[in-house]
Amino acid sequence: NKTITYIQDHIGYYVDNTRFEIYANSFSNDHLARAAQISQRLLEKLPHTSMGDFGINFHFNENDPLTALLDKLTCNDQLESRFSILAQEFTARILYKEKCQLNFKRIAGGRNVIFDFNYHHSVQSQKDFAVVTGDYLRSLLDASRADIKDLYEVEDCEEVQHEFVRQNDTMEIQNDL
Repeated sequence: NKTITYIQDHIGYYVDNTRFEIYANSFSNDHLARAAQISQRLLEKLPHTSMGDFGINFHFNENDPLTALLDKLTCNDQLESRFSILAQEFTARILYKEKCQLNFKRIAGGRNVIFDFNYHHSVQSQKDFAVVTGDYLRSLLDASRADIKDLYEVEDCEEVQHEFVRQNDTMEIQNDL
């Protein structure tokens, strides 16, 4: 039950006492660049605020998956011979690059498969946030799509984008970000 505040029609944010989250409901180059710009502006406006690690997340949903995909997302422990399995989750923690771990979760259950990519970045100084650009966000999104295609032979998987519920159009913070 998060309240997402709009900055623009396609960009929103959420803040609590432990985090600042930026949401996009479109993965166009312009919207990814705007999301990155907002994160950089936050750093400029709050230079003395302690910052921790950060994540960049993408979610994909494959409805009515083929049997071949479901076969790839099963465990060899024969659990289904003993229980009625509703869903299975598999998570891999992958060294993606220096200061970035990819937490790649696959959830198979019911009539869909979810691919969840969390690019977790370690932060040692404010300079570590400089990696967040529109081009970088696009590269992670494209890499996620390519991994789904290469590993699971799934193309055109549905990208799960945030759906905004409009509450109001005027926010004072809009001009600052």
